[in-house]
Amino acid sequence: MWQGRNMSKQCYMYKKFNNSGFSLVELIVTIGIFMTLLSVLVPSFNSILGTGAKSGANKIGVSLDRTKTEAMSRLSGKMHFYRAADGYYYVDYYCHNGTTEVLMDTERVGDKKLTVTYDTVLDLSEESVDETDIPINETGIILTFDRSTGGFYPLQQENSCGAQTDGEGKDRVTATKAWFMPVTKGDSAVYVKRITIARGSKTFQIELDLRGGTYEIISKR
Repeated sequence: MWQGRNMSKQCYMYKKFNNSGFSLVELIVTIGIFMTLLSVLVPSFNSILGTGAKSGANKIGVSLDRTKTEAMSRLSGKMHFYRAADGYYYVDYYCHNGTTEVLMDTERVGDKKLTVTYDTVLDLSEESVDETDIPINETGIILTFDRSTGGFYPLQQENSCGAQTDGEGKDRVTATKAWFMPVTKGDSAVYVKRITIARGSKTFQIELDLRGGTYEIISKR
């Protein structure tokens, strides 16, 4: 009698222990569900990252459009694109109103998780690569357009301000500093040829047509 009870207890304990784990089938099903969810979530996450990079590229493109419109008008506009101390990317819009340089507006164009760099060339030469992958920092870059041709002017010095020179080489206004102060290396002017915006695995490049004053946004990944 006692032996029978003992065996029943052992069977009960065995069943209890056996039911506390997962069977092989249950484990396979669980892994399958997890892999399915992962295959859905990873592309969605990458899509979110890509949206951030693309949005930044589009906003920089809009800034270039606005700057060209103002540069071709009597206001003589230019843009200062930089990364501020708070980690965000901004564009300051400047114009010359005939006597002084005026900060017209400031716009945030990129979030903290973006990595933005630029490449330069010398003297409008597509082959004469100067530097690549230069990070946009607090100094940033100053871009504007040639009013007489519509093309890009060379990269401007940080302290550029004052009078703009028209297509005939005459100062439109009198000022202590030239409105256009190009960055140079030796006898060559430095131009920004490409701006690269990356976030996660997504990268977009803004290719500048220096002579035409236009740009193209290209997805690299």
